[in-house]
Amino acid sequence: MRDDTVARARRRYGGLIDPTLTTYDASLDLAADDRAEDVAERLAEHFRRHPRERVVLRLDGADVGISDAARLRRAQGVAGGADADVGAADRAGLLGRSTRFRAVGFVCGGCGRTAVLSYYDDRFLPTCADTADCPGPMELVR
Repeated sequence: MRDDTVARARRRYGGLIDPTLTTYDASLDLAADDRAEDVAERLAEHFRRHPRERVVLRLDGADVGISDAARLRRAQGVAGGADADVGAADRAGLLGRSTRFRAVGFVCGGCGRTAVLSYYDDRFLPTCADTADCPGPMELVR
């Protein structure tokens, strides 16, 4: 496996990895397209059965890093902050944070400039800054 593939995986799953851990009890094999949220769910299932174990994440036989239950809890966090009382209106202490957001990319058909938004509305598509050469709205990248 190439070093850059392992480095990319470490960036993708970095919140789940504790760099101070050096030993492990079990392994979890990853696919190249596994999302961090899905890996976190698989780790949570493992830690429900084996709460004291440490798990090495492996991608194509290469060790990416080691996780434990404490690291997973820190990575998942607590919505509203840890000091919030459960049911305290907008500071409700729901477990975890939403991880289902994705960046939405747009490209200009004229000059190739790109824009990234957190959401979009078909009625208000972004337009290119160079309006002289690029008339009309930018195109959604799928």
